[in-house]
Amino acid sequence: MDGIGKTTLAQLVYNDTKVMAKFETRAWVCVAKNSDPVNVTRTITRVIDFPPCNMDNFDSLQTDLKMKLTGKTFLVDLDDVWHDQQETWENFLKPFRYESNGSKILLTTRSEKVASVFATNNLHYQLSLLLEEDCWSVFLKHSSISTNSKQYTTLELIGRKIIEKCKVTVGCENTWRFIAQ
Repeated sequence: MDGIGKTTLAQLVYNDTKVMAKFETRAWVCVAKNSDPVNVTRTITRVIDFPPCNMDNFDSLQTDLKMKLTGKTFLVDLDDVWHDQQETWENFLKPFRYESNGSKILLTTRSEKVASVFATNNLHYQLSLLLEEDCWSVFLKHSSISTNSKQYTTLELIGRKIIEKCKVTVGCENTWRFIAQ
């Protein structure tokens, strides 16, 4: 489902200070924009190692990525993956098989089929809409509403109406985007 917070949750994990300290190398790639394995591999290589990689040969890119990842702990986030061609993704994942213990690939997708292609051992999680009180907690955290304010009661009523309207149509993620603007 779109708009329930998959990318937001992945960003929170990716940017968490404890997570950042755990990995020698991190890369974030929005796959939906261009899911071609050559482009995704090139993008990861560019993020990991500056100056940018300009190779177009998939085998060369894969070899280069393998050399850059071997012996390192890494976190690679593949955000918004749509395509579910198992053979294509198996070839793409080859350089990641030489990782150090503790390396991770975090993937967000709307498709159960894509998740099963990447996580053949069923290590994937489905997100659903947040409960109303959890939405309220997120709303409060990202707004300027103070629970000590004299206006809190009035603002809470308005805030809860906003949460209810947003939750019904698109989920809580858009509620906090609205508040943060």
